[in-house]
Amino acid sequence: MDDFLQSFIKIIPSIRASERMVLLSQHIHGERLEIPCGESHSVEVWLHRAQRQNSPVLFELHGGGLVLGDAAKDDNLCEEVRTLIGCHVVGINYRKAPENPYPAALDDVCGVMKWFAENAESFSMDPSRFAVMGFSGGATLATAASMKAREQDRYSICCQILHYPYLDAVTDPAAKERCLSDMAPELMKAFTFLYSSEEQRKEPYVSPLHAPERFITNMPPVIIVLAECDALCYEGEQYAIRLSRAGVPVFIRQMQAAHHGYIEDAFNSACYNELPIDTKEIHAINFRELANEAVEWSAQWLRMYLN
Repeated sequence: MDDFLQSFIKIIPSIRASERMVLLSQHIHGERLEIPCGESHSVEVWLHRAQRQNSPVLFELHGGGLVLGDAAKDDNLCEEVRTLIGCHVVGINYRKAPENPYPAALDDVCGVMKWFAENAESFSMDPSRFAVMGFSGGATLATAASMKAREQDRYSICCQILHYPYLDAVTDPAAKERCLSDMAPELMKAFTFLYSSEEQRKEPYVSPLHAPERFITNMPPVIIVLAECDALCYEGEQYAIRLSRAGVPVFIRQMQAAHHGYIEDAFNSACYNELPIDTKEIHAINFRELANEAVEWSAQWLRMYLN
């Protein structure tokens, strides 16, 4: 693990730079903004504006193990959701580990939502109708941000959408049930190690599956969309059970034969085409159809809670 981790850390900058180059060579629908978060830094977001006045807002949080990934990668996805729902969509390019470990990314997400709530009138946004949608590590942030939102009164989160969420940083990734299309356990361990310390992994905002009941009671409705061929599938199921027992409205669906990250892969062909051939060969042929189906299903719930 030590040798792998050291090697992985060295190539993180080149992976990010390569992905960013591919992304910015494409047409970007979103409007790039820099949102001030505290005195020390700002956060890049991509705003997809709704056409109607006083619209609800969906904050989208990309995947990448909280180490990799980029909000611009989900530009097509955010544009599709904006069209389906008719709401503003804000993709947040939160800070990432190892340069900015926990809780930096969560602070960014909460800070961006707070800023838009304070400036809602300028953007014709309705801060009483915010929602969050996250993918993998982004779903961890979506869950944690929903927990924290109850501590303030500037905005209200009425719905959270979690796609193939990472909810258990306590269990060794190698001990989770494996699928052929999964990331290597070493890579999953590296993501976990770089994002949080061993003690932090027990915290509710890092491992929502293990959160004390008071953290999940009175949560906004949760829509969980799992991928069958994903080592994180089981923890998503267990989290849904915990939510239900706590009285939280929860709706869960498992997409058969789908791999971890299939939605983001489907909505950015340029990045997907850069993956190794042997990786793409083990993905379901119809994963793009599954992605469209999952997004449309999520959109149905969003319309119910936001409109």
